[in-house]
Amino acid sequence: MLLGDSAWVFIGAGRVASHLALALQHVGITIAYVYSRKYEKANLLASRLASPFGAGDFTSALAQMPRGAVYCLCVADDAIPTLSSRLQQLGGTIIHTSGSVPLLQNLDIPTGVLYPLQTFSEGRKIDLTQVPFFVEASDPNVAEKLTAIAKRISARVAYANSEQRRYLHLCAVLTNNFTNHLLVEAEQMAIRHNFPLEYLYPLMLETIQKAFEITPKLAQTGPARRGDLQTIQQQRLLLEAEIPALLPLYDLFTERIRDAAEEDL
Repeated sequence: MLLGDSAWVFIGAGRVASHLALALQHVGITIAYVYSRKYEKANLLASRLASPFGAGDFTSALAQMPRGAVYCLCVADDAIPTLSSRLQQLGGTIIHTSGSVPLLQNLDIPTGVLYPLQTFSEGRKIDLTQVPFFVEASDPNVAEKLTAIAKRISARVAYANSEQRRYLHLCAVLTNNFTNHLLVEAEQMAIRHNFPLEYLYPLMLETIQKAFEITPKLAQTGPARRGDLQTIQQQRLLLEAEIPALLPLYDLFTERIRDAAEEDL
């Protein structure tokens, strides 16, 4: 059976699985089964898809899954190899959605990757038509079919091999996860000094928009970029009193920005 004609089975029912399964169903893909270790998650996603589901013991769920399907693994990275080795007995195709896990090799059935480069949170609606999807597969036929399916969801679909995807994911962690945690730290400081985080919203918007319009290097501003040593020292003292654990990070970024500025002289 061709990949595009197969029903899909979702292993995992978290944020990525929920967004992707609903999007696939919207473009005509049948979601034949949902599995999660947690009953509540499996039940919630399956009810939205009107699909049967299993939860808890994977061996019991495996016996209920349709054979010859596309098995989409939306689980923790370290669980992918073990689950895929057990799923291959069902035939079909196994794909995963991870940025860091390589294309699955040495299985008896075809494999692929469908990696959406986006952050997913509960209660947040994502326009998947604008989310980049990266495809890789064990053979050209699977790659072609997986790409065609991805293009039914998103206008931005490209091929990326396992090595490229590792670096894409690293870039995503640096720009998304680490930036968000800096906002967590900034919010705590703002709360302690009686002003809302919302004051920083226009600044953050301009920072992101400017970086993508004129490149991050040209968009760089701030005391480190200017070589304003007096301000840097004042901020180091404030940070040492407020969040001393972040002082090495402040020093590191200050040094990196100053080095980059000197290269432009």
